[in-house]
Amino acid sequence: MWLKTAGRRTGKRRIWALPVLGAMIAAIAIGGAIPAAAAPHTIHTPDGAGSARFGEIGDHIYLCDHDGDGHGVGVYVDYIHENGNNVTDWYWFGGGTNDCRDVNLKVAEYTDIYYYVCLANHTKPGGQKPKVIDGTCSGWAVVYNDNQW
Repeated sequence: MWLKTAGRRTGKRRIWALPVLGAMIAAIAIGGAIPAAAAPHTIHTPDGAGSARFGEIGDHIYLCDHDGDGHGVGVYVDYIHENGNNVTDWYWFGGGTNDCRDVNLKVAEYTDIYYYVCLANHTKPGGQKPKVIDGTCSGWAVVYNDNQW
């Protein structure tokens, strides 16, 4: 792959970008970190029954229950609020099959948001305190909040 750069009247220079791209792929393949901006915005529980997606425009997290298995979904978030305070909290949803909850987080601009999603019991209001089901959590997602998505 060749990238062209603007040249003078005498000609154009070309920069070969393949070695850089190859190094990035190799770093990821051997366990290197993916930059926050390249991290997936949607994450799923291991069985796909629940998901969480962060939308940078408006700072919303969408917590979705994809399976009528009787379990709800929870998302744990860690971020800097627009007022400057650090927030670590759970948001719960027990809406049922193919339904989602929209939560406005008000994340400070140009900061990271960390989150993971799990299946849980007792996620409907008015009952027992929600409880995460062991072994149902996704890995962490890290997204840089710059209002580009």
